[in-house]
Amino acid sequence: MNQHQLMYFLEVYYLGNISQAAKKLYVSPQSVSQTIIGLEKELDQKLFDRSGKKMVPTKTAVRLSTHAERILEEYQYILSNNFPNSEERRTVVMACCYDAPQSLGIEFYHRLQVEHPDIVFRLEEMPDPDAIAKLENNQVEMAIVPGPINTSQYQIQYLSSQRLCMLFNREHPMAGHEVFTIEDFQKIKNTPIAVKSQKLFGSMEQNNLLTSLGLTPNYILEVSDYHIIHEMVENNYSAGMTLDILADQLDPAKATSAPIQDSAFEKNLYLVKKRGYRLSEESEIIEQEILRSFGKLDSKGTS
Repeated sequence: MNQHQLMYFLEVYYLGNISQAAKKLYVSPQSVSQTIIGLEKELDQKLFDRSGKKMVPTKTAVRLSTHAERILEEYQYILSNNFPNSEERRTVVMACCYDAPQSLGIEFYHRLQVEHPDIVFRLEEMPDPDAIAKLENNQVEMAIVPGPINTSQYQIQYLSSQRLCMLFNREHPMAGHEVFTIEDFQKIKNTPIAVKSQKLFGSMEQNNLLTSLGLTPNYILEVSDYHIIHEMVENNYSAGMTLDILADQLDPAKATSAPIQDSAFEKNLYLVKKRGYRLSEESEIIEQEILRSFGKLDSKGTS
């Protein structure tokens, strides 16, 4: 398989016609047709269903198109003047669950800037399943996500545990409680609650637990930004739910927090990468710095 095969394939894939693809590529239709046939033989997969002059992509073609685009983009990048040399900055993109950037702490980012000025680190927050999907599709080399993780497919390193807290305005009857139990959800069944996105690995377990006890919290808002949740609570528009590391940022004059006393509301964070996948040099540096930030390295720099 080579660059030209993938180029021909993508033109046919998007145009759905060999003649049109050939015209755009400035080659003969026979050349395009033979290339597609050769690619199908090489992959031992049918890529198109022929319907008259129309080329209809198969499911295999749909999957191949994503990888082909990525390969050609990398190829063009290597050929371009933007390909980095030893003196240029390198970018590492990592997917993570919501609030993971706050878990790393500001000292992590400062140390990275000072000790590795040649690396640009881009940490992208997203729902847990989306972060794993990016890892699966090789769009990122590592991710920070909560469990459960398929350890037969991924190599994981435990980072930390965090607990969800209930947040209440000072005027709410539950304000000032040191802890919040599962049974307390019954006491606030009519209280509106603002929460993080429910598209998270732990949310299903939490909801199943509450449902089994006949409890249905009054979730009225799902957002990705915890600042909005805090503002809703501080203005007494609703109660809220965020992680303990974020609950400390509430205005204590306006609101209080209480940790939820059940393991279903505890969030374990892991650094995840594919088994057997060798990280790039810059990603290895980021990996070591993350482990260092969470105290997972000894004095020799080993985990």
